[in-house]
Amino acid sequence: MDRHNLIREYRRFNFAHMQHHAVVDALINGQGARAEALMREHANATLRYADIFGAGVHERMKVIQRPD
Repeated sequence: MDRHNLIREYRRFNFAHMQHHAVVDALINGQGARAEALMREHANATLRYADIFGAGVHERMKVIQRPD
């Protein structure tokens, strides 16, 4: 969390919260592929944020890859 830019943090957390609602809506509507895509997008955004603000953290974080 960037305590020096709380407005941006609020927007980031609000966007993440909206993503969670979109995932739940997709699951409720039987849209498993959409829910998966939304969660991957959400996880990748988290990894990008870790790259920016958490030097060294990214190496300890992994997104589960879809088997091809």
